[in-house]
Amino acid sequence: MAGPVRIKKAQAADPGFSLVLDMQGLSPNTMRVDFVLYSLGNSGTTYNSSVQINNKIVDPEVTIAVPFGDGNYQGGQHMCFSARVYLDGSQTPTSLQGTVMAESGEFVVEESAITELQDYSNLAMNNTIQSADGTKVGVMQYDGNFVVYEQSGNYNTQLGVCDSSNSYTTPGATYEFQVRNGRLFVRDVTNNVDVSASDRNNVFQDAPLAINSDGKICMRVGADLRPTPMSPQYLP
Repeated sequence: MAGPVRIKKAQAADPGFSLVLDMQGLSPNTMRVDFVLYSLGNSGTTYNSSVQINNKIVDPEVTIAVPFGDGNYQGGQHMCFSARVYLDGSQTPTSLQGTVMAESGEFVVEESAITELQDYSNLAMNNTIQSADGTKVGVMQYDGNFVVYEQSGNYNTQLGVCDSSNSYTTPGATYEFQVRNGRLFVRDVTNNVDVSASDRNNVFQDAPLAINSDGKICMRVGADLRPTPMSPQYLP
């Protein structure tokens, strides 16, 4: 059974932005995609673009690329995007949005039911969250490090670490991993201080943290990922 168009991959790179769409078994005669793009690395400028395809789509995947400002984007900067997909002239679009980081540290778009940490929630000592497919697990360790492991037996394959800067803590202190106002914190709950925090200029307000099915940390699609200046016109 055919379903709504979904995002398979989003990629930002100077001078453009590309989106790979999974057509989910649909074969429309025409398709229009309207974009709003916002890069924190380009002084808060919002770009609008539209792509019209007038030929019948038979491929299972379609790649669409649009410009957003030649020479203004550097790999690794946060890019927020929102798109509306109109099939066969329909006035009711499929709304898609997310955030990416190009090249190193790319945020990956996931639309499946990811286990997440909502804003102002905590991942307490030795508690875990799992990826969408259940193969990866994030553990808030007693030493204050947040670590992503393969979900196999005794967490014997480490994938990545969010270092809590333990040099700022005292022996025996315990920790929580927190999401507050879209920022990520490791908090020393024994001494009631933050020992590590993400850059306030490189996160989105109220975006929940999740573990992607490939083990990467991401901001969940479906949250309001806009920086304040971004136009709301394409958000549900």
